[in-house]
Amino acid sequence: MTKRLPHPGNAPSAIALIAGPALFTAADFFWVGDAEYGLVAGTLLVLGSVAWIVGFAGIAAALRHDAPLIAGWGLLPAVYGAVCGGAAFGLQGVMNAVYGVDHAESLERLGEHPVIANLIFWIGGPAFPLTLLALAVYLLASRRIPRWTGLILAAGAVLFPLARIPRVEVIAVGADILMVIPAVFLATVLVRHGGLPRRADR
Repeated sequence: MTKRLPHPGNAPSAIALIAGPALFTAADFFWVGDAEYGLVAGTLLVLGSVAWIVGFAGIAAALRHDAPLIAGWGLLPAVYGAVCGGAAFGLQGVMNAVYGVDHAESLERLGEHPVIANLIFWIGGPAFPLTLLALAVYLLASRRIPRWTGLILAAGAVLFPLARIPRVEVIAVGADILMVIPAVFLATVLVRHGGLPRRADR
């Protein structure tokens, strides 16, 4: 039996894949006021978004040989969602804190620019959890991850907006922790196997 050697070249993507949801989880504990992102939470959200992008790129690279269309086209909404669904909201929170603007006033000012608001926040924002949900469905359908991993990832993706729209901190923490679990699994597989091979039915 051939011993599988680790693939250290995938380590940056694997680390980022874990850091993304971990930083999002940490940001949840620094919400301020009426469950808003402030300086600390906003900064953690931006850094977590960068990590998610690197992690998504690692998954795309792992799928490129067997599923080039999924890998190539799937990375576009993944990056769009991470930038707009994560970093943009984080930067908004940081800027609001810096300039002393509350959440209601920020939304009112944003409403004066509907095209920009939709492209960045109201369309771009949902792209992040939708990407995670689509990823979970694809990885499950292609038998690249165990059922439990895909179901947890899907659950985290569904809970992500459900926590942030009404700003419920407990649900937000739970959703982000749920995403850490499959992220650790995916990161481990990337390093150990150098990709995401199809699994035998169990």
